[in-house]
Amino acid sequence: MTELPAGYTEDEPWEERGALWLAEKPSLAGRMRPEHSSCMTWAVPQVGVGQPVQILQRQPTRFKAKLVVTNAGTSLIFNNRLDPLQGATPQGFTINAVGSLPDWESQQPLYVIGTGTGGSVSVWDEIYALQ
Repeated sequence: MTELPAGYTEDEPWEERGALWLAEKPSLAGRMRPEHSSCMTWAVPQVGVGQPVQILQRQPTRFKAKLVVTNAGTSLIFNNRLDPLQGATPQGFTINAVGSLPDWESQQPLYVIGTGTGGSVSVWDEIYALQ
């Protein structure tokens, strides 16, 4: 663990207030590297043939997820909600090329569906250990 800068003071500890319970305040783990990671390649189904694939689950301790489109049939459509992808015309972030995508730095899940012939996406999910 690295030394804290001079003059750094800890905030007051969080406490229970009435019926609302607040979790312990975050530690300095946010400044450290993630402790666990997983890698998976997902085959993405075509609209009308299969259901959208959940490539990232909700993860409160996620550092970031790196996404790489390894094969794009025509286009892949990403969304953090399932409903917009289940219609005849899916809505979301559309990618038409093979390559790296911006890092997913959200705790929310991520779903994908393909148009044309579908495709595949590789995901590298980096998380902190539960404390």
